[in-house]
Formats: sequence, structure tokens, C-alpha cells
Amino acid sequence: MSDPRVPPLAPAELNDAQAAFLAPFTDRRGRYPNVFGTLARHMDLVDAWSTFGRYTLNGNQLDPRLREVLILRTAVLIGSAYEWHQHARIARRLGMDDATLEHVRAGTPTGDAHVDLMVACAEDLVGAHRLSDPTWSAMNEAFDLTYVLDAVFTVGAYTALGMALNSCGVEIERDE
Repeated sequence: MSDPRVPPLAPAELNDAQAAFLAPFTDRRGRYPNVFGTLARHMDLVDAWSTFGRYTLNGNQLDPRLREVLILRTAVLIGSAYEWHQHARIARRLGMDDATLEHVRAGTPTGDAHVDLMVACAEDLVGAHRLSDPTWSAMNEAFDLTYVLDAVFTVGAYTALGMALNSCGVEIERDE
């Protein structure tokens, strides 16, 4: 896709509700991430999605590094360059090194059992839309049921978001 199908709103286009939604994401130069500028075109959807999005990003029980592995592998599997770019930055801030990121991208073993389990979890969910019996068993041996469900719903949330971003053609920000 050469141009976004749904370009992010420009600051001059914002109504009061959109400006209020974008305010926490806006830097001192008045820029906000393209994902939010695009989603702000449908505020009813943003209002409905925001609670779930906040939960999957910050409110669930997942270890933040393992959450990022789930999101990153999901991004690769659904072809969401935007999600990969944004969440690789988050993963690095959480201490994930480039070698681990490349293993997650390739779907190859990292040597960390929990990271590798999250890769398998994302692969099962995106590929077969369910956890395989071996992955289900391994997840439930390593974590409690609430943690497992948080992992499943995180992959589901980022699959839906990534599909929307891919369909809208949301571009990676150029000036970071």
C-alpha cells in the first residue's frame, strides 16, 4: 500500500472529543501516533475499544516482557509492520535485546522457556484460532488460568487491532 487508506486526522481537523482523546498521546510539537490519529476518526469505536485496549496493554497480569513477546509475534504473523515497530520499541525499553527480538520475529527458540511459550501461544492462536493441547498444557503448568486467559485475549486484541491497522494502511511515523 503506497498511501494510507484512512489517513490520520490532522490537528486542524479535530473536534473537541477527538482533541481530548488525543491529548495524552500528543507531544509538545503537537504530534500524536498515526494509530490514534486514525482511530480518532471513529470515536464511538475508540470509546468502546479503549477499556479493552488499556486492559490488554497495562491492566492484565502478564509480565510486561512476555506481553510484548505475544504482541510482537502476533504482529509478525498478521503482517503488521506498524505494531512490530511500536512494540519493538516498548520491548527494548523493557530490557529485551535485539537478539531476542530477532528470535521472536523468526519464531525460533530463544532459550527462555517463558518467551518461547509465548511465541508458541501466539502462533497457535493466530494460526489455528485456539491453543493446541500441548500449548494449553504448558501454559497452564507455567501460569494460572487468569494469566492464560490474559495471554489469549491479548493475542486476540492485537490481532484485531493489527488487522484494522493493515486495512487502514496506517503508516509508521517517519520523524521519531
